[in-house]
Amino acid sequence: MARRSNKETLRSEVIRYIIKEIGEGRYQPGERIVETKLAKELNMSQAPVREAVLELSIMGVLEERPYAGSFVRSPNGKEVEDHYKARAVVEAFAASLAAQRITEEELEELEAILQKMLECSDFEEFVDIDHDFHEKIVDASGNRVLKRLWSSVSVYELTYQTIVLANRWTLVGLYEKHKRLYDVLKTGSGPAAMAEMFLHIDGFRAGVMDTRADKETEAGA
Repeated sequence: MARRSNKETLRSEVIRYIIKEIGEGRYQPGERIVETKLAKELNMSQAPVREAVLELSIMGVLEERPYAGSFVRSPNGKEVEDHYKARAVVEAFAASLAAQRITEEELEELEAILQKMLECSDFEEFVDIDHDFHEKIVDASGNRVLKRLWSSVSVYELTYQTIVLANRWTLVGLYEKHKRLYDVLKTGSGPAAMAEMFLHIDGFRAGVMDTRADKETEAGA
C-alpha cells in the first residue's frame, strides 16, 4: 500500500475533523470556517487547513464566497444521493477491473486491512480503515482516471456519514460486508465484482437516506 505523505495525512485529518463537527452539529449551515482559528484548534500550520477547506469546497461540503470566506453548506437529499450514486458507478467499474488485474501482493494487503477491520472497536477509526480498503481496490484497477474520479466524489464525507452518522450497522456487520467484496475479488470475475461493489455502495446510500428521512421526520414532529 502506498504510504501517504505527511501533508496528505494532515489535510485528511482536517477534512475528517470538519465533517465530524458538521455531522455532530457543532458547525451549523451558514457558519463561517475561520482557517486561522481551525489551525490553532488542531495545533497545525494554516497550509493543510487551507488545502482541506478548498477540497471540501470542491466536494460541496463548504461554500467559498468571494471576499467573505468559506461557509458550511447544507446539501439537500438529492445532492447527497447523487454523490452516492456517482461513487457506486465509479467504484463498481474499478472493482471489475481490479478483479481481473489484482496481484497476490495486493490481495494480501487487502487481507491485512480486513484484519484491522475485524480488530477495530471504534467507528471513527473504522472510517480510516474503510477508506484504505476501498482505495486499495481502486488502485488495483490500474486506471488513474478512475482514481481521480473516485477521489472527487466526497469519499471521506460519504464514509463518515455512512459509518458514524447513519449508525445503522455493527462493526462486525461492516467487516462482513467488506469480506464479501474481498471474496468476490479473489474469484477474478469482473462482472461479479462490479455487481457486488455496486450493491455494497448502494446499500449504504439507502441507509444514509433513511437516516436523513428519519431526522427530517423528527424535526417536523
